Amino acid sequence: MKAKSKLADGFKLKVGAGDLSFFFDTWIGHEPLCQQVPWVAIQDTALKVRDVWRQGDWQFHDVYTILPLDIQRQLSSSGIMINESVPDCITWKGDQSGIYTVKSGYAWLINHTQIQQDSSSWSWIWKIKVPQKLNFFLWLVCHEAIPTNVLRRQRHFSSLDVCGRCGNAAECIFHCLRDCWKVNSVWRGIGLEGVDWFWKSQPVMQWVKICVSNLGVTFIIVLWWVWRARCSECMAKEIILDSDVLLLASRMQADIQRSFGVESLKYKEPRWVSWTPILEGVVINVDGSAFGNPGRAGYGGLIRSNIGEWICGFAGYFGISNNIHMELLAILHGLELAWSRGFRNVECRSDCLEALSLVQGAQNRFIFMQPS
Repeated sequence: MKAKSKLADGFKLKVGAGDLSFFFDTWIGHEPLCQQVPWVAIQDTALKVRDVWRQGDWQFHDVYTILPLDIQRQLSSSGIMINESVPDCITWKGDQSGIYTVKSGYAWLINHTQIQQDSSSWSWIWKIKVPQKLNFFLWLVCHEAIPTNVLRRQRHFSSLDVCGRCGNAAECIFHCLRDCWKVNSVWRGIGLEGVDWFWKSQPVMQWVKICVSNLGVTFIIVLWWVWRARCSECMAKEIILDSDVLLLASRMQADIQRSFGVESLKYKEPRWVSWTPILEGVVINVDGSAFGNPGRAGYGGLIRSNIGEWICGFAGYFGISNNIHMELLAILHGLELAWSRGFRNVECRSDCLEALSLVQGAQNRFIFMQPS
């Protein structure tokens, strides 16, 4: 329940009969009144809201605790009224009705949660073209979930967290995969001696991203064999020499490059995009693609108001064609639909830079489209 704490902020106490504690319940503002005053008099520790509200007004002179003027003004302007026939209750701030729904909860999270771009998306791991076991292993490393002795002790699987290979330090992620003297010679063997970005202290996730960005698939494969060598020595009592680790990693890398047939397997930082409103008019968002390029092809899009409200949408199947043809057809149909509905102030958005270049007049001699 990662969203639990964020959703909890959306609930508040609503005064009814006034049985809430005047100083120790958060019934007004964002914190209890006891945290807004220097001290609470012992005579007021059991004071309830209804004890201070009488005869249609706040009786501040009945309170022993010194209430600052700003708190008195806040209470006087709050509009809170005591109604003995209505019990105090918890209400939801995300909806005017005060009732929580999944829809209002989702909207609350969207509006009150800052997107953590560095860790919210894990798709970059699964897009690296390596055997899936390596993707999964890298995912475990980023989550600090491989069973090092530190983790095993935390989960009560072991009474010791010391490294089973060198016996000199606790076996955390970095010690296991990089810093142990039985490991760091492997990394020096691939030319990382004295490379600051590799050896400096940093969060595991950040370290992995930097290494994949600079070393590509080589880093992932060596990391995998370093872990394999550790498990072989600690569990099967079979030692894999540093030279053998590098030899096995080299063979695996050659196999992967032959199998996937790509020139570069390096990680690329994702580029974050979002929809932004315009001052006036409508926005057309379009897309098109072909399965196989060329292959079975289609296009689609939608028209939204300047604040993002849905107006209409469209989609179509063309037959056999290519990606760029479908991108251009999507732009054409989107503009025709907007024109037929009377929209003249139009902004068309596409994720295909090549199609936009063609529309804007750029020439590309490699583009060939059969007429429809």
